[in-house]
Amino acid sequence: MKPRTVEQVAQVLGGRWLARPADAGAMVSGASIDTRGLAAGDAFFAFRGEHADGRDYLKQAVDLGSPLCVVDQAPHPPCPPGTMLVGDLRAALTALARTERDLRPELRVIGVTGTNGKTTTTRLIEAVLSTELCGRSSPKSFNNELGLPLTLLGARADDEFVVCEMGTSSPGEIGRLTSIARPDVVVITSIGRGHLQGLGSIEGVAQEKSAIIEGLASGGVAIITDDSPPLDAALAIRPPVETQRVGASADARWRLSNVESGAIGVRLHLEGLGNLSLPLPGAHNARNAGIAAAVGARLGLSAESIARGLAGARGPEMRLSVETIGLPEGPVTLINDAYNANPDSMRAALATLATFDPAPGARRVAILGDMLELGEASDTEHAALIESAPSGIDLILALGAAMTRAVGSTPRGEALGDASDEAAQCAASLVRPGDVVLLKASRSMRLERVREAMLTLGARSHAVHSPPRTDGP
Repeated sequence: MKPRTVEQVAQVLGGRWLARPADAGAMVSGASIDTRGLAAGDAFFAFRGEHADGRDYLKQAVDLGSPLCVVDQAPHPPCPPGTMLVGDLRAALTALARTERDLRPELRVIGVTGTNGKTTTTRLIEAVLSTELCGRSSPKSFNNELGLPLTLLGARADDEFVVCEMGTSSPGEIGRLTSIARPDVVVITSIGRGHLQGLGSIEGVAQEKSAIIEGLASGGVAIITDDSPPLDAALAIRPPVETQRVGASADARWRLSNVESGAIGVRLHLEGLGNLSLPLPGAHNARNAGIAAAVGARLGLSAESIARGLAGARGPEMRLSVETIGLPEGPVTLINDAYNANPDSMRAALATLATFDPAPGARRVAILGDMLELGEASDTEHAALIESAPSGIDLILALGAAMTRAVGSTPRGEALGDASDEAAQCAASLVRPGDVVLLKASRSMRLERVREAMLTLGARSHAVHSPPRTDGP
């Protein structure tokens, strides 16, 4: 955020002081909704949630260096200096983000949406651009009507770019987000069967995602996947913009070929930029890499910088993160993709698992939880997923009601019932040494508990088999 005085920020927010600031000339240089990540100079927006009331942390925010605290209900007295009351916290935060965008036309904003690959592509774009430019991307998955304003306000005064992830689960959300960000480059990574409960159909998904171009800045460009007829149809009724397609088709502006995927990552050829490598598994990540490269080229980066950025990129947490975990009888390879799931990302993850080679005599094991927000299509989509699972997968362990129903008649499937802690522990206990194990489910299934159970098993084994200490008590 471009530093502004408390008084200048207060004028944007339009509230009234419950306690005037000790120094109206103090500088505000960012915004936060959580004191655990608050930096000195951040304005603190005290949202009230299901589990916490931000007003309980006003004093802590001030002690950490916040010159301005914003509330929508008066806290218990005394109010710390610099406490302002507004009618709507979300609207106040959005107003501040809009003003920030107005004041910084030189800041290049990249908006990223899509059913799958948003967070990974956001990180890849940041990795590429950071080779020559100063900037940042959405922290974690800050992709909603709180997260996007915080991302914009998190851009520091010397940043040249910011990459904003934009998510949606119901019509109109993308339109609201892009109207705040007003991006110079928009990205649509994919169109798939996600959030069907709110968006209705894949055509509804395409209509919602395509709204990102409505906020495109003058002279901007849309960089999109080339393999989605529903997206093409949705864009046809949007205002015309410059569009660059990325994919394997002959008419793609950035054509992908020679894609090779394995445990150590992906190699690909991108017409116009040459051979590229990415240290993330999954053939589907070739397109994400191509999109990031296209963004880099649009912003004027050299081919050498683009290649270097992709080669050094790191994926986000719990998105095809590969690690070795030591269990009592030996190590296993874990592919942790438990952050979220829909039918298309599930298929991509299963295809990635099939490319890994287990130890001799060991197995490829998919531990799968429910895919949520699919509405009436839930049972059909779960059943189709299991039916189409690659033949190289030896065992599918199902947690959750929908996935349990889907694997019921599958010889290589075993249903573990609900997604409880006990079921997670059971799944961990069924893994053998040398196995390659995939974890994949929607976020609220918390399938990472299987990993935690595996780590616990390994820790117990180490404690049992460690030699006694001989260096004193």
